[in-house]
Amino acid sequence: MRWGVIVVVTLLAGSATAQEGGRCAGLWAGLTGWVPVTTPVTGRLGTGPEGTCEVLDIAIDLPESSSPDIRADRLRLSGSALGWLQDPATPPERLELAIEGLRFVVQTGDAQLDYLMAAQAQAAPIAAAALLTWSPDSRTLAVERFEIDFPGANRFSLTLRAKGVDLSSTGAAQMSLASFAVTEMGLAVQSHGLFEGYLLLALGSFLLPLEGDMQAAEARLKAQAAAGIAGLPTAVLGEDSKAALLALVEELPNPSGTLTLTLRSEAGIGPSRLTSYVIRGLPESVADVVPLFDGVVMAAGWTHEKTP
Repeated sequence: MRWGVIVVVTLLAGSATAQEGGRCAGLWAGLTGWVPVTTPVTGRLGTGPEGTCEVLDIAIDLPESSSPDIRADRLRLSGSALGWLQDPATPPERLELAIEGLRFVVQTGDAQLDYLMAAQAQAAPIAAAALLTWSPDSRTLAVERFEIDFPGANRFSLTLRAKGVDLSSTGAAQMSLASFAVTEMGLAVQSHGLFEGYLLLALGSFLLPLEGDMQAAEARLKAQAAAGIAGLPTAVLGEDSKAALLALVEELPNPSGTLTLTLRSEAGIGPSRLTSYVIRGLPESVADVVPLFDGVVMAAGWTHEKTP
């Protein structure tokens, strides 16, 4: 979810090049300063349905040579939060967005290779959509919908509800970063190559040794993961859910199917629960992790599916 927020904020801050004025042009101009001068962002204002802001042909050129540049055909936004981004006095009760034709293009400096890789990325676009709502009375932020549709049978879907979120002013929003707590979450991930394409290299580089028997190292990591799952209290994660996660672990590093995960907590999970880990460092055993899940009830499912 973090990269999605970064992309959206960056796009909002982009320098749309259309000549037309109006609310949307003013919004882009007002947020231009959010983008570092080392990160060129271009796009052009489009004409969307009434009450929406639309940017077309977006290009974000990241300065790091190891980071792919970002391209998107269309970004469409609507809701009262658009006014809040310009005037914090406006209650940001709703933000809806949709991204079409999102893709990541690697730039190598080789003209031929860059052309070919851009054409390759064009054939595998990503679509994303989200709906966020905020209740000023209950100070509750809800991710009603956050969906990413990747090429092939690969999808990510998230819903979330957090309390203790005050967006009535810039100062209150900053304070909420330390006080919010997630009380509900629902996650569904369908992977037929999604894990390998987006997570495997990063996790493998971090967890696997640099040399030696990789299959043996994989077996050790799976055993550690299985022990961690088995060690969670049944009140937190039931036996059926543990069995589902163990089945998923057995399929790594090439899982093929759909993972579902739900979480509920009356007290909520937020930064206050993580304070002890910040002070003492990362947990070294399952017993050290258990307090984090006090009052939390989770359920997990894993359905194996053949790759289409």
